[in-house]
Amino acid sequence: MEMTDNAAGPAPADATKTNQRPVSEAQLEQRQQAAVKHGIHAFEARGPLALDDGRLSRLAELRQMVRSHPGRMELREELTARTALIVDLAMSELITTHEAGKSIWESPVIKRAGTYLAELRRLLDSFPPEKSQGSAADIIGQIIENGRDS
Repeated sequence: MEMTDNAAGPAPADATKTNQRPVSEAQLEQRQQAAVKHGIHAFEARGPLALDDGRLSRLAELRQMVRSHPGRMELREELTARTALIVDLAMSELITTHEAGKSIWESPVIKRAGTYLAELRRLLDSFPPEKSQGSAADIIGQIIENGRDS
């Protein structure tokens, strides 16, 4: 059975893209198997059974971390740092796009930048306040400024 998205009629329920090329049953099955075999899709579908030894070890480590307050704080710090890095990279890319005379609104980065920026703000606001710590807006402003300098 071939699946297409063309002017002859509406796309089949399985079609995820417009103007999709015909997909044979064998190709569809291969794609579905790959989604189950690799990464997030595999973990969603099969849970820990889908993980290799390295990922199982990391899962055990994460479980141990979330059982204690210091572990949860460490994990939150790691997630915050990774999210801050993503925001920093996105801002740098948008600045480079703008400086090249292109519209940032056509950049694929803009589609997710706001989501990561909002998540960074939420993560930063979830930390207990310290006297020396600036607000989330101050920290995000520093990230944006650093992106302009790079």
